[in-house]
Order: sequence, then structure tokens, then C-alpha cells
Amino acid sequence: MRITHAVPGDAPALARLAAAVLPEPWSEAAFAEEIARPEARVWVGRGAAGEAVGYLAARRVLDELEVLSLAVAEAQRRAGAGRALVAHALASEPGLRVVHLEVRGNDAAAQAFYARVGFRAVGRRRGFYRDGDDALLLSLSATAPPTR
Repeated sequence: MRITHAVPGDAPALARLAAAVLPEPWSEAAFAEEIARPEARVWVGRGAAGEAVGYLAARRVLDELEVLSLAVAEAQRRAGAGRALVAHALASEPGLRVVHLEVRGNDAAAQAFYARVGFRAVGRRRGFYRDGDDALLLSLSATAPPTR
């Protein structure tokens, strides 16, 4: 997998990928808007033919990175694509102190993934998602490399 910065033309493919794997996916317009933001960081994992097989969307503020969305195509899961996207984000943003994100309280697979790469629970937002599910707040010290 090759990781590149997203460009405006990636918005349709990222929206299709998100719709295939996430319960509350971003729209094509939302991806286009995010890609255009100066503080946004959107990286795309590309397969052999250049197709989007995963992405990580985040925003940087000073020495913190907030992961807004991370998705990997079903066929690429458990093959290191998510880990590679997280590692790439950390390596691409020198001077980071911490990375934050929210994960659904009922998504055990995502929670296990984030734990494997070094994120730790630091809080909870009750009823955060539209369906009433809680959001677990996770953080990762960016001064230490991700765990295996």
C-alpha cells in the first residue's frame, strides 16, 4: 500500500469507502470540504492500481492531532493498512505531542485496533452518536512510536 495526501478528486472514492464500512460515513461534499481545509490532514492508502483502500482524516492544532475518521476497506483489514496509516500520520507531523480520537463504545474491533497501536482510553462522551451510543475518548502520546 502506498500512502499519499488526498486531493479534491479523491472525495468520491473516499465517500464510497466510508459508506461501505462506517455507520455514519462522511459525504463526498464533506470529504471535499475537509481536504480543502488548511489545518486538515487527509491521507489515502492506495492499492496496486491506485485505488483508495483506506484513509485517515485528521486536523492539527499546535502540537496535537485529532483523528476525525479512519477507514479501511474490508478486504484490507487485519493486513496492516490501518496501522500504516496511523504510523504515516505520526511520521508526517513532526513535533506532535498527542493524538486524540473518539471511537464508538460498541465497536470492540476498533477499540482493539486502537489499543494495539498504543491509544489509551481517557474519557467517555455519553450518548455522543446519533443512535445514542457512547464515544470513548482515546489518546496516544506522539512522542513514543506506536506499539505493535
